[in-house]
Amino acid sequence: NNIVIENITATRKTTRAGVAFGFNLDGAIDINITNANISGISGETSTEHFRLVNTNNLSCLNCTYDSSLEDVDSNSDLTRKWYYRAHTEDTSGTNVSNATVDLYNGIDANPYITLTTNSSGWTNTTNIIDYVNNGGTKTYYDTSVIAANYNLTLWDDHIYNVTDEQNNLNDSFVLDIDITPPVMGTYGISMTTGTT
Repeated sequence: NNIVIENITATRKTTRAGVAFGFNLDGAIDINITNANISGISGETSTEHFRLVNTNNLSCLNCTYDSSLEDVDSNSDLTRKWYYRAHTEDTSGTNVSNATVDLYNGIDANPYITLTTNSSGWTNTTNIIDYVNNGGTKTYYDTSVIAANYNLTLWDDHIYNVTDEQNNLNDSFVLDIDITPPVMGTYGISMTTGTT
């Protein structure tokens, strides 16, 4: 199918059966909805922003809607994403170019996105995952760890809650000397900061 829907405002309409849908998809594949605002009509009692039946690869980037109003059947999946960009500088305020910014999903040991900064210390804008709703079960990336480093000598990291932050085009890292690189553990990341 490979459908792209961009820059829309959708208001759910109530059907004759009394159910209101923003998007009612059956058998769709590879749908990208970007920059959307989905809302309901006040006073509705039985509503869904997304109803997915046998629908694979629905991606919602920068879409504002009530995530509790998703009805995703066991043969469907929905991924909610937001825009992200980072900036790196050292402790003297100088932009750090060619630094890497690694985004971890809080589950796997390896980053699911690695970005590199340009000469002004900025990464390109990318899409980060808020959650994946696979068959009605949501896996949140809300405890992501983001670590930045330059030449394995300057480091900074922080916990990042994608659900709370949503779009963030100004995530800031101040890189400092760290004698050990970050170590991913079961419940997060640990580093030992110091100077030599």
